[in-house]
Amino acid sequence: MTLRVVNSGTGYEYLLRSVATNDGPTDAPSLSKYYDAKGTPPGRWLGAGLAGLNTETVAQGGEVTESQMAALYGEGLHPDADMKMSEGQKIKDVQLGRPFANFTNDVPVLVALRDAERRHRQTTGTLMSKQERAELVQDIGREFFIEEHGIEPQSGREVVNWVNGLKDNVRQSVSGFDLTFSPAKSVSVAWALSDEETARRIEALHHQAVKEAIAWAEDNVFFTRSGKQGREQVKTKGVIASEFKHYDTRTGDPDLHSHVLVSNKVQAEDGRWLSLDSKALHKQAQAISHRYDSILNTLLSNQMGYTFTACDHGANKEPTWEIDGISESLMESFSKRRRGAQPVYKRLVEEFVAARGATPNSVEVGRLWQQAILETRDAKREPESLTELRAGWKAEVAARDTGAEELAAIAQLAAEDTRDERPIFHAEDHLSGLIDEVLDTVVRRRSYFRASHVATAAGGKLQGYRFASLAERDLIHATVVEAIVRDKAISLNDFDVLELPEALKNTAGKARDTRADSELYTTQDILDTEDKALGALNEPVAAFAPSAAIDKALDEHEAQAGFRLNSGQESMARYLLTCGTLAATGVGPAGTGKTASMRLVANVWANEGRNVIGLAPSAQAADVLSEDLGFDAFTIDKLTYTWRGNHPTKPGHSLKDLPVSINAGDMIIVDEAGMASTPNIGSLLEIAEEAGAVVRFIGDHKQLGAVENGGLFGAMVNAADRTDNQLSEVVRFGGDSEQSAISLRLRDGDSSTFDFYLERGWVNGGARGDMLDKAAADYLADISSGKTSLLIAATNRDVAELNETIRAHYIAQSVVDTTVEAQLSRGEKAGLGDTILARKNQTFYDDETATSTRINNGTLLTVTGIAENGSITARNQTTGDELCLPADYVHDNVQLGYAATVHRAQGSTVDCTRAVIDHHVDRAGLYVALTRGKIANHIYAVTEHQLDELAEDGHYHYQGIRHAPSARDVFNKAISRDNSPKAAREVIADVVDEQTSPDRMMGLWLMGKDEATNDFIDAYLPDWIDTLPGDLAQKIEASDDGVAPIRYGWAQLIDAGIDPRTVMDAATRDIDNAHDPARLIRYRLDEQLRLRDTGKRNQLPPVSGQTDIELDTWLRTHNPYDRAETARLTGQEHNLNRLNQEVLAEHARFARSKVESLTWQEASITTRLHEDKNAAVNEVQANFQQVRLDAARIRAYEQAMADHSAALREEEAARADIEHQRLLAEDYTRPVADQAYDHDAAGYGTYQQRIDQAHTCLENAQQRRKLAQQAIEDTGANLPEAGLWDEICYRADDQEEWDKRLREAEHHDSEHTYRLQQRLDTIRREKMDFADRADIATRLRAEEIPHEVADHAGYIADEVNLLAAQRTYELRRLGVDEPAQEAIREMMADTIAAAYEPANTDYDEPDTSYNEVEEEPPTPETTQEADNTDNAQDEDADELHEGTQASLGLGDEVPEKPQSHDDKDESDTAQQSDEENTPEPKLHPGAQASLDFIASLGLDDAPHITATHSNNHDNKEQAPTDDLEDEQGPEL
Repeated sequence: MTLRVVNSGTGYEYLLRSVATNDGPTDAPSLSKYYDAKGTPPGRWLGAGLAGLNTETVAQGGEVTESQMAALYGEGLHPDADMKMSEGQKIKDVQLGRPFANFTNDVPVLVALRDAERRHRQTTGTLMSKQERAELVQDIGREFFIEEHGIEPQSGREVVNWVNGLKDNVRQSVSGFDLTFSPAKSVSVAWALSDEETARRIEALHHQAVKEAIAWAEDNVFFTRSGKQGREQVKTKGVIASEFKHYDTRTGDPDLHSHVLVSNKVQAEDGRWLSLDSKALHKQAQAISHRYDSILNTLLSNQMGYTFTACDHGANKEPTWEIDGISESLMESFSKRRRGAQPVYKRLVEEFVAARGATPNSVEVGRLWQQAILETRDAKREPESLTELRAGWKAEVAARDTGAEELAAIAQLAAEDTRDERPIFHAEDHLSGLIDEVLDTVVRRRSYFRASHVATAAGGKLQGYRFASLAERDLIHATVVEAIVRDKAISLNDFDVLELPEALKNTAGKARDTRADSELYTTQDILDTEDKALGALNEPVAAFAPSAAIDKALDEHEAQAGFRLNSGQESMARYLLTCGTLAATGVGPAGTGKTASMRLVANVWANEGRNVIGLAPSAQAADVLSEDLGFDAFTIDKLTYTWRGNHPTKPGHSLKDLPVSINAGDMIIVDEAGMASTPNIGSLLEIAEEAGAVVRFIGDHKQLGAVENGGLFGAMVNAADRTDNQLSEVVRFGGDSEQSAISLRLRDGDSSTFDFYLERGWVNGGARGDMLDKAAADYLADISSGKTSLLIAATNRDVAELNETIRAHYIAQSVVDTTVEAQLSRGEKAGLGDTILARKNQTFYDDETATSTRINNGTLLTVTGIAENGSITARNQTTGDELCLPADYVHDNVQLGYAATVHRAQGSTVDCTRAVIDHHVDRAGLYVALTRGKIANHIYAVTEHQLDELAEDGHYHYQGIRHAPSARDVFNKAISRDNSPKAAREVIADVVDEQTSPDRMMGLWLMGKDEATNDFIDAYLPDWIDTLPGDLAQKIEASDDGVAPIRYGWAQLIDAGIDPRTVMDAATRDIDNAHDPARLIRYRLDEQLRLRDTGKRNQLPPVSGQTDIELDTWLRTHNPYDRAETARLTGQEHNLNRLNQEVLAEHARFARSKVESLTWQEASITTRLHEDKNAAVNEVQANFQQVRLDAARIRAYEQAMADHSAALREEEAARADIEHQRLLAEDYTRPVADQAYDHDAAGYGTYQQRIDQAHTCLENAQQRRKLAQQAIEDTGANLPEAGLWDEICYRADDQEEWDKRLREAEHHDSEHTYRLQQRLDTIRREKMDFADRADIATRLRAEEIPHEVADHAGYIADEVNLLAAQRTYELRRLGVDEPAQEAIREMMADTIAAAYEPANTDYDEPDTSYNEVEEEPPTPETTQEADNTDNAQDEDADELHEGTQASLGLGDEVPEKPQSHDDKDESDTAQQSDEENTPEPKLHPGAQASLDFIASLGLDDAPHITATHSNNHDNKEQAPTDDLEDEQGPEL
């Protein structure tokens, strides 16, 4: 879906020209005649807002007439205004809110026409018809035409054309928004080439999808705004829209699409007609588009059986979905006409520039494109009906080589629904994974997001599934969005710094200026990663290099290179080598020589016997880094991909699985760290922490950022807030110091740097084609002169055109041989000698030679051979290596490489840069482009409007003429666009700034003032109207404007501080016979205002019994117009600029040192919390497991012994049995007379069998004995003492006792964790307090403190609000919900009191008497170590300025030296004498004024600081601690 603005007047008429009336003007141009005869159906009304019109003629699905469009979209009136006014209704009865203004820019003929139209409406009570308006233009315009040209017009048409040309220069009101819904190209192709019944069904489903998308937008996107400056966004009752279906593009290609013209007139829920909130619509346009696409695909799949397949568009891009079975070449064939018009348009623009010496303005751009379309199609073709168009499209396809097969395949598409490989959605199988996929898609691109981002991503992912119904699809979509926003995401701005009254809150409890989709979210993983990275900057690691090694390396570098590193390079290297933290950052702006610092860091670290691992964002950059450092370098993803578990065969989070060995003490150097994504930075820190290594991130956060979720490197740089890790001396430009300074100003967004490039003659401006041609010619001239040159463009299309231009030159010069050419990607070709660019990392394996070849994305090569199969032999331009690229790789991943995009240019250094810039370039891209060249950096600014190839001529109608931008305009626009990614933590600060901004405060105050004013008028004006004599009240109500004039008069009086009730008597006297009493009263109220006016404005209504006291109090407390007056009353002579900067610096330093100390304590407690978690429970469970194990072993041992004994007994029995049966067998063999026993007849066999059985029993018994013996040996080792066996077995079975111990352990762990958590919370609160104090001192030292005393009160209030917001957010993170304003105000008061000196203080000779106080050990038994500690503490306190000690509560920490009674009396006498002779010092008047103001902000117990407060060290008597706290503020 595309979105365009339509203006009032006749801007809507382009939608009517295509309706099948065939009655277009005979003298219309050929394109318009073609449109007039096309035969599209008439428009139909659409939208829930139609109900508010209260008419049967304008209803859902009803036909739209021209008169209705003229009224609604032309003048902002009821669509049936003509009919209603002909029936006697007045203009006010048909107005939908304010009518559209008719702007004239004071052009005389336009003014005359406007006035004539007004007179016509007043006299006839009707609107002018199209014909009447044309006649009026000819009648009135004729005289002005003659006056302007001095000749008679040849015809009325000439007058009309002249007037229309004047009107084109004047921008009219926005009357509506054209939402153009177009399905995927394959859907239009299927519709165009299918039979009529199928086409009709596709068209009906398209209309249903449009209707569903608009209905969703009415609930989620279409809002209006009310109040001063439209601060409050409110819901509407829906929109009034008309849908016009069109069937082809302006160039004649099939394109089923609907223009939905949404009226700018919407009705709020309270019935008022207001304007549509266009900002919300533009912001959510993509969400509406995705919803339409997803709905249509679901309908086509469910109801017509079409199958859809994903079309991949490369890394980090979401796929689009096309109908499976329609080839890409067929779809491309129906886009050829528009592509054919592009070179014609380029030629027309060049001719225009040559003829007029300027690039075309916005209207001329549209006309030239229309002319290009006409030149590329048969302008003489007769108008065709839709049937003829469809027949023509089928004939075009049939003429293709595979046309018959393609037409037959399309006819079968709907019937083959079994081919759809998309799964049917099942919540239990797919919902969880879908939620994770959507969230991953959202956070992969940004560190923070809105609900609309989630909705858009969910809509795209849902197209990969089939649904039983549209309702199910909508339910799943809503479920996914809600699940992510509610359960997976964390809000970044769900708080409001300002404590607003209920009158300024909406029904949801949020501020009334809250916008839809304004909530910002992130995830816990992102916050944890950012916190980890920011914390790593201060996380100590015992790995650093000695200073001697650094000095040695510096000397060696100087001896080898012949020059020494500059101070910045040396400082950054020393910091990175000696900081001793897990992570550290180094910032190297373009051309400052960060490579030299990195090389020194790497060499020193390696010389200390440690490994250095270099990492870069891309393979090409890694190769460069490896060469620069002399160590192996890899891509960041090479490590993080495996670490995060993405490798198919490795589990992840294992150092041994990484492709490079990383050990304790190793250093990971990340170059171009600004392009590293947040997840990658987090993974690298995890790897380093696991290995005991350190990471050094080096780059420039003000150059191009990460393609994915980024901004963390910049946040780390800002958090470190150091200068010794940032380079500031540019060395790339040699002795050109002016260009060096300009590049740094350019980096910071200084638009005045354009003058430097202009004065150097490095600026060119013109049409796109001219700039591309000139840049290419100048690039070739550079190469011919032996210079290295870089040709840069902002878009891939421009890069491709530059490549073709350069290649054509080399072909003409016989540098490139085109006898044999290879097909590249993007439709390009390469011959021998061409420079080509690889666009994908890939390794090629040669099975015959068992070798592999690696090619990296970004590698430039020269073609040296082309095989018949399309494979290429090429030489690496950097290394000189020859390699062979397979044909499929060449076709898909290779392009011409003469020109480069800005992203590919980053990191390059050449002699000259030729950069073509346009509206696509932002500040970072401009900075990169203009800092590549050592000698010169040239700008080629495209100074023509962006062409909208799909826009209708009506979209240019009455938009006003916007002249082509100048080269300076293009430069300024680029440098003003700071699109650098931000970390989620930084967004929070932006939210606070926005919430406390003066603009927002002003808007809320005005909103509240209007609310209070309207409440006052509503409470009292009706009573005054009711008391008017006679029928005056009825006359006022029946008048056109009602009581509106009187309300306006009351509001004006209230604004001037005059109670309107006091003047109503005078205003309502003798008005019985007034024709319009309301206007008469308004006139008299204005007279009373003139008589009583004191010049005051922005006053609040009088307080009365009907006043909302909460709102009134807030308005009077936060009145932005009273701040200057407050400051003048409280501080007439002195100001905040008298604050002692030394005190503030010491205050900030001490507070930061405390923060650092508390950070270490926080880390220690946090570690204990982790280590001690469930410690007692784990110990009890371990003991229980050990006892159970011992008992099991004892029982197993006893069982083994028993088994052994039983086996022995069985052995003995078996042997006895064998012997007995043997004796019987022997006896059986004797003569009967000799036998000793009686035997059976078969006795011998029985005896032998029994012997065998006995042998078997013996063997079994022996086996069991061996097993039992083995068990004895296994279980008998390390058994407890035998005397403990019974006790152990008893304890193992006593489950009740173990449960009791476990409960006791759980209770112990809970209490222990609670105590640690309490301690941790205390430390964090203390840390927060000191951080706030450091921030306050730093802010009071800032140069932004206003010089005007009148502004200081407002400045303090703003700072308090800002810091309180930050503190509130941090408290909420700790689970504490309490107001922070009072604490911040108190800290602000302490700091100001500390930094102000008495009026006569000599700043050149600060009083240091407090240093003379000696500190004694508190008791004689104090050890030497304790003595040293106390002395050290005394020395630390001595380092602080006295005011700092007072404000931080340190004055009472220095005990007095014990004195004898005599000494004490003497001291008391001396002190009394000093006090009598020394005048009492007073606080500086400006300080006292500021403190009084802070107290007036609402801190009831704010201390009234006196001279004693800032001279605490002069009082020799020790006050009780509580008294000190009351006087000086709480101890820290």
